[in-house]
Amino acid sequence: MLLLSLAIVLFPFAFLDKFIKNFNKKVIILIFSILFVFLGGFRWLTGTDWYAYYYGFIVSDNYYDATQDTFSFEWGFGMLNYIINITFGSYTVFLVVFTFLKVFLRYKVFIDKNFIQYSLLSFFLFYCYEGGAILGTRQMLAGGFVLLSILPIINRKFWHFLILVLIATSIHRTAVIFMVAYPLFKYSSSRNFLLYTFLGSSCVYFIFLNSNVSSLLTNLPIISSFDAYQKKLEGYSEIGQTTYGQIDSQTTIILGFLKKAFVVLPLILSFNMMKKQLTEQTFTLYKGMLNLIVFGSAIYFVLGGIASDFKRLNGFFDPFEVLIIPIFVYNVKNKKLIPFWIIYFAAIAFSKLYTSTMMFQDLIDPFYFIFDKPFYRKMY
Repeated sequence: MLLLSLAIVLFPFAFLDKFIKNFNKKVIILIFSILFVFLGGFRWLTGTDWYAYYYGFIVSDNYYDATQDTFSFEWGFGMLNYIINITFGSYTVFLVVFTFLKVFLRYKVFIDKNFIQYSLLSFFLFYCYEGGAILGTRQMLAGGFVLLSILPIINRKFWHFLILVLIATSIHRTAVIFMVAYPLFKYSSSRNFLLYTFLGSSCVYFIFLNSNVSSLLTNLPIISSFDAYQKKLEGYSEIGQTTYGQIDSQTTIILGFLKKAFVVLPLILSFNMMKKQLTEQTFTLYKGMLNLIVFGSAIYFVLGGIASDFKRLNGFFDPFEVLIIPIFVYNVKNKKLIPFWIIYFAAIAFSKLYTSTMMFQDLIDPFYFIFDKPFYRKMY
């Protein structure tokens, strides 16, 4: 399979951060980024929710249908569809622009001075976590703006941060939850606080899974504010445009918990060690991103235990793992363990990619390009 093969090609680069100059790292990341844009831009009948996005683009030939109709996307994403539709009228052009934005936003983070030192390992992890942004939906585009907002958070430029999050929210409304990131990043947490938060929320997760908590949702006033979102989900379900895959089987639930625990717990348990090993500036970055990751995990466990759809909120916090893991790996006390930790986290990351690709294998393998037409694939 193409996507898994690319991960194998990228894997050796994950070990080379200490041996390659920063400029050459930028070149390597740029080359692969261009490849990802090509793959995502010129694909055809490949990926989940194909028809939902294809027909969403087709009907976006006027402002109302693009942004105001019951089944239209959020305003920002609708406008992107509308502008490209009336300018080029080509869905392939849309996919090229769409994929370029997803990849470019992440590229800007990887080559930033705060992250370039360990960027090759981060880039490999990003590929495994998000498939190189080759596929993905509008939430992944919103996630790109969210990830980029870490830079104004670090530089304490609140208005820049706010603008990026608002843009992300105009693309996928769930991105509004990232508003909490600015104060959360600066929160003076401790190892015990982070550990108890993670373990406590995971306990709540399994309690909720065995309880009929979701039936209480309709009685909560806040749920009414998501009425339009709920109607849209129901509408997509009726016309067969919502893709869930094998969600919430017992195996998926357990594996989801274990993968998260195997990543987050080592980062938390090493909190005090990192405080001694890192410079004050780097530790501030480590602590801030760990705050975001643990908060995202709490959302995943507490809200995900109520309803599976809420798990997607964690998708705006998970990507920070690809930035914090290399800081941990290259600053462990025993430097001989660096290769072990790279392999450890790479294996977990690859398992994420493998699970996501196998779940929808029939939609992405073989990987069709527009040049391959005509052909047929049953989409759902």
